Amino acid sequence: MADILLIEPNYANKYPPLGLMKISTFHKKLGDYVVFAKGKLPDELAKKRWDRVYVTTLFTFEWEETKKSIEYALTVAKDQHMVFVGGIMATLMPELFHKTFPTIKLVKGLLNRKGTLGLPGEECVDCLTPDYDILDDIEYKYPVTDAYFLYTTRGCGMKCQFCAVQTLEPEYVPYISIREQIAEIDRRFGPKRNLLLMDNNVLRSNKFDLIVDELIELGFGKGCTYPSPRTGKPLQRYVDFNQGLDAKLLNEHKAKRLGELAINPARIAFDHIEDEEQYKRALELCAKNGI
Repeated sequence: MADILLIEPNYANKYPPLGLMKISTFHKKLGDYVVFAKGKLPDELAKKRWDRVYVTTLFTFEWEETKKSIEYALTVAKDQHMVFVGGIMATLMPELFHKTFPTIKLVKGLLNRKGTLGLPGEECVDCLTPDYDILDDIEYKYPVTDAYFLYTTRGCGMKCQFCAVQTLEPEYVPYISIREQIAEIDRRFGPKRNLLLMDNNVLRSNKFDLIVDELIELGFGKGCTYPSPRTGKPLQRYVDFNQGLDAKLLNEHKAKRLGELAINPARIAFDHIEDEEQYKRALELCAKNGI
């Protein structure tokens, strides 16, 4: 059994760190002892040394807080070569991390392949169910926790020059069933009210109708409710395609299907002024279909 420490830098964050939650599930399946820290450990664990330390990274403007967390991780790891740093900034700016912290192991992109962690079964980490229990290890409270955090697709495939998704998720996966993950979350952690889908371009999927059908079957159709754990009263649920919908790919059929979901809000990026007409058309389609 190994001692595993997961660290999210001490920056404000609306959503919990999905990658660390999946790494926790992975290590707990191995029988390891796992602790999650926001920035650094509480005093009662300050002297403990860890077999592996994982640090997540978010946006490039959070470099100073991220740097502090990696510096801290190197002081609490038994071996400085067993500090793993992954996530968005680590994938986009690997040279900065290698130069500043030459002993760390950099994990670029998704945890869906061999050779990233040096452990058997690591190619399945990205598809594991997130471990919500680790959120109880810290005092920090994320504004959004009563939700399923999942993907129905991966990647984007549009390769816009300004966008980092082609680096973070280079392969487009058109359909990932979330049925079993929701069932496991319900069983292990209790049902969640809302559904946050972190897909980068769900409208590109040739399985879009299948995705919508599954979401409705799972209880996220328009007008769906969720019984309050405290009072039992029905609460409105919502689906949020959190990374946004592609206005160029929104047509009459897809807008109608989105209108069958409890979607709130519809997020549509307006990236270039020359796309104004497509953007306006997308808004009109959403309004027409009750979104």
